[in-house]
Amino acid sequence: MKRIISLLLCALMLVPAMAACSDSGADVPDDTAAGETTVPEETTPAVTDRSQAKDNLPEGLNFNGETIKIHTRGGGNRAMDVDGGGEETGDVVYDAVYAKARSVEERLGVKLEVSENTEGYKAIGTEIEATVLAGDNAWHMISTSSNATISFSRDYLFQPMQNSKYLDLDQPWWWKDAMYECSVDSKNVRYLIGDTNITAYNFSGGVLFNKKLFADFGGNEEELYKMVIDRKWTADKLAQYATQMHKDVDGDGKMSVTDINGYYMDTFEYIKFLVYGSDVRLYSRNDKGEPVIDVDMERANEVVDILIKLMHGTDGVYYDKAEKTRRQDVFANGNTVFYGGLLGDIYNATVRGMEDEYGLIPYPMMDDKQEEYNTFIHNSCAMFSVPITNPNTDSTSAVLEALCAESYRTVIDIYFETALKAKYSSDSYSAQCVDIIRSVAKKYFFAEYASASKNFGFELCYQVRDGANTLSSAIASKSAAASTALQTFIADLQSKTAANNTK
Repeated sequence: MKRIISLLLCALMLVPAMAACSDSGADVPDDTAAGETTVPEETTPAVTDRSQAKDNLPEGLNFNGETIKIHTRGGGNRAMDVDGGGEETGDVVYDAVYAKARSVEERLGVKLEVSENTEGYKAIGTEIEATVLAGDNAWHMISTSSNATISFSRDYLFQPMQNSKYLDLDQPWWWKDAMYECSVDSKNVRYLIGDTNITAYNFSGGVLFNKKLFADFGGNEEELYKMVIDRKWTADKLAQYATQMHKDVDGDGKMSVTDINGYYMDTFEYIKFLVYGSDVRLYSRNDKGEPVIDVDMERANEVVDILIKLMHGTDGVYYDKAEKTRRQDVFANGNTVFYGGLLGDIYNATVRGMEDEYGLIPYPMMDDKQEEYNTFIHNSCAMFSVPITNPNTDSTSAVLEALCAESYRTVIDIYFETALKAKYSSDSYSAQCVDIIRSVAKKYFFAEYASASKNFGFELCYQVRDGANTLSSAIASKSAAASTALQTFIADLQSKTAANNTK
């Protein structure tokens, strides 16, 4: 991961629309916030050696005008991950994505035809299933959020791509570990994540802090950064800061979103970033590579206790589960010192427009037993998949490889230069923290395949949300049913996959 330097990591900047979700694990990204992104037009790309990175596509490869049909959710998914919206708009980042798509078309002799479904993630999942099972070769590839595909257990609709003719998943523009984490058998890759998936950066976790408030409460910014870089940034340290750095502004004796909180977060979804950031083992894989429930109960109980204490037993920590106020407003208005959110929040128009400068650090480790930070990539990020109805994947795989490689070479640097215009980047330490966050970014099987195990992977999150550790009894009462559901899901998937292969 060291080769993924900070220039690679800057794709995190576009406005993420975090999932407005229910506690059931049905994560629904809110794409309406994408319109809030305004990118400075005067940006000049940095000159780096990443622009000279070579891919292994054959010289002169040409598909003689073939049309490659790509289906998307539309909105930010299409604009950030595919073709910038299909036209130049004056937005420097979207225009860079648009230019990337045009460059790939010219290089490979193809025409990218992009379609949209804007009726919501559930609608596009149903649409994909109906179209593919009808044998309609409507699209050569699909780019949409994983909760539109994986969460509805539709793996059998997509082809394994790890051995495709033109894909080289060992290249630095592919997020290999995340892709294999989303594999049911740890062998077949049906969901592709690479540098062309800007939403993967946007939906990775990160903690922002208000530098002015931090200093006003006696904090030393350099000491905080050093703590992070030395891997001593823990939940206990966050709790200490929150206790020290809060104020009941209106004097009513209780904390709210209009007071100054030490640490603020909202909704069940953000508990996931803390829990999955702890990297507690919930499953292992059998000799077939398939997941089996296997919980490290000792560590799981420790983590739940730590997070319950942080979220429910720490003065200065405010968990706005009712979402009384738009979360970016709470931070931008100066109502919290630390703010648990997403990498992409640093490019939210409201956050970027705030008067105070802010810094970016990873979510904390649980304690000194944890050796490294872990960044959860939310299942609202988009991935590419290739339907089983695509009869010739050679051109599709070449386009995917070219899109990711070109994004690595050109688009990411533009994100980086754009980020330099943002307040977060006024100190060099934040750039180091971005490196840390991206280098440990991970997908988690049970977050992606929530319905396959009766939401078993969210059990630690439920415990933290409810504020009482009943984990041992909950796991004891639910693990058998979850295990049966998981085994049934895998058997059903294998059966459907085999049936489709015989058609």
